[in-house]
Amino acid sequence: MQSDDLQQRIVELENRLKEVETRVQQGEIESAYVFIHSNWGLIRWYLTRERDLHGEGSDTYNRARNAEMTLRDNLSRNLRAVQFDSRPMEVAQRWRVETTVTLNRNGYTFFD
Repeated sequence: MQSDDLQQRIVELENRLKEVETRVQQGEIESAYVFIHSNWGLIRWYLTRERDLHGEGSDTYNRARNAEMTLRDNLSRNLRAVQFDSRPMEVAQRWRVETTVTLNRNGYTFFD
Protein backbone atom coordinates (compact mmCIF):
# COMPACT_ATOMS: atom_id res chain seq x y z
CA MET A 1 0.00 0.00 0.00
CA GLN A 2 1.08 3.49 -0.75
CA SER A 3 1.35 6.12 1.95
CA ASP A 4 -1.40 8.12 0.19
CA ASP A 5 -3.73 5.11 0.40
CA LEU A 6 -2.95 4.67 4.07
CA GLN A 7 -3.50 8.35 4.75
CA GLN A 8 -6.88 8.18 2.98
CA ARG A 9 -7.91 5.15 5.06
CA ILE A 10 -6.86 6.93 8.26
CA VAL A 11 -8.96 9.97 7.31
CA GLU A 12 -11.95 7.73 6.55
CA LEU A 13 -11.59 5.91 9.87
CA GLU A 14 -11.31 9.19 11.77
CA ASN A 15 -14.47 10.43 10.07
CA ARG A 16 -16.31 7.24 10.97
CA LEU A 17 -15.12 7.51 14.56
CA LYS A 18 -16.42 11.08 14.80
CA GLU A 19 -19.74 9.93 13.37
CA VAL A 20 -20.02 7.10 15.92
CA GLU A 21 -19.07 9.42 18.78
CA THR A 22 -21.78 11.86 17.67
CA ARG A 23 -24.38 9.07 17.57
CA VAL A 24 -23.37 7.81 21.01
CA GLN A 25 -23.53 11.32 22.48
CA GLN A 26 -26.97 11.88 20.95
CA GLY A 27 -28.14 8.55 22.35
CA GLU A 28 -26.94 9.55 25.81
CA ILE A 29 -28.76 12.88 25.54
CA GLU A 30 -31.97 11.16 24.46
CA SER A 31 -31.68 8.61 27.27
CA ALA A 32 -31.22 11.37 29.84
CA TYR A 33 -34.26 13.23 28.47
CA VAL A 34 -36.37 10.08 28.62
CA PHE A 35 -35.21 9.38 32.18
CA ILE A 36 -36.07 12.88 33.39
CA HIS A 37 -39.33 13.25 31.47
CA SER A 38 -40.72 9.83 32.36
CA ASN A 39 -39.94 10.26 36.04
CA TRP A 40 -41.23 13.83 36.04
CA GLY A 41 -44.47 12.63 34.45
CA LEU A 42 -44.92 9.96 37.12
CA ILE A 43 -44.08 12.32 39.97
CA ARG A 44 -46.36 15.05 38.64
CA TRP A 45 -49.23 12.61 38.21
CA TYR A 46 -48.79 11.38 41.79
CA LEU A 47 -48.60 14.88 43.26
CA THR A 48 -51.66 15.97 41.30
CA ARG A 49 -53.51 12.92 42.56
CA GLU A 50 -52.50 13.78 46.13
CA ARG A 51 -53.88 17.30 45.70
CA ASP A 52 -57.12 15.97 44.21
CA LEU A 53 -57.60 13.42 47.00
CA HIS A 54 -56.95 15.78 49.89
CA GLY A 55 -58.51 18.98 48.61
CA GLU A 56 -57.38 22.56 48.58
CA GLY A 57 -56.33 23.97 51.92
CA SER A 58 -55.14 20.70 53.42
CA ASP A 59 -51.56 20.17 54.54
CA THR A 60 -51.10 17.39 51.97
CA TYR A 61 -52.40 19.64 49.20
CA ASN A 62 -49.93 22.37 50.13
CA ARG A 63 -46.99 19.95 50.40
CA ALA A 64 -47.81 18.38 47.03
CA ARG A 65 -48.20 21.78 45.38
CA ASN A 66 -44.96 23.06 46.88
CA ALA A 67 -43.03 19.97 45.77
CA GLU A 68 -44.42 20.16 42.24
CA MET A 69 -43.68 23.87 41.87
CA THR A 70 -40.12 23.47 43.13
CA LEU A 71 -39.45 20.53 40.82
CA ARG A 72 -41.07 22.28 37.85
CA ASP A 73 -38.99 25.41 38.41
CA ASN A 74 -35.77 23.36 38.31
CA LEU A 75 -36.79 21.19 35.37
CA SER A 76 -35.74 23.50 32.53
CA ARG A 77 -32.31 24.12 34.09
CA ASN A 78 -31.69 20.39 34.22
CA LEU A 79 -32.93 19.78 30.68
CA ARG A 80 -30.60 22.49 29.37
CA ALA A 81 -27.75 20.89 31.31
CA VAL A 82 -28.50 17.54 29.65
CA GLN A 83 -28.12 19.15 26.24
CA PHE A 84 -24.80 20.83 26.94
CA ASP A 85 -23.04 18.58 29.46
CA SER A 86 -20.53 16.06 28.17
CA ARG A 87 -22.07 13.39 30.48
CA PRO A 88 -25.87 13.72 30.08
CA MET A 89 -26.78 10.70 32.20
CA GLU A 90 -24.80 12.15 35.10
CA VAL A 91 -26.99 15.25 34.81
CA ALA A 92 -30.05 12.99 34.91
CA GLN A 93 -28.72 11.26 38.03
CA ARG A 94 -28.08 14.65 39.69
CA TRP A 95 -31.67 15.58 38.81
CA ARG A 96 -32.83 12.37 40.47
CA VAL A 97 -30.89 13.22 43.64
CA GLU A 98 -32.17 16.82 43.70
CA THR A 99 -35.71 15.58 43.10
CA THR A 100 -35.43 13.02 45.87
CA VAL A 101 -34.24 15.69 48.30
CA THR A 102 -37.09 18.02 47.33
CA LEU A 103 -39.66 15.26 47.66
CA ASN A 104 -38.25 14.14 51.01
CA ARG A 105 -38.43 17.72 52.31
CA ASN A 106 -42.11 17.67 51.42
CA GLY A 107 -42.79 14.25 52.92
CA TYR A 108 -42.65 12.05 49.81
CA THR A 109 -40.32 9.26 48.71
CA PHE A 110 -40.07 7.88 45.18
CA PHE A 111 -36.56 6.71 44.39
CA ASP A 112 -35.68 5.18 47.77
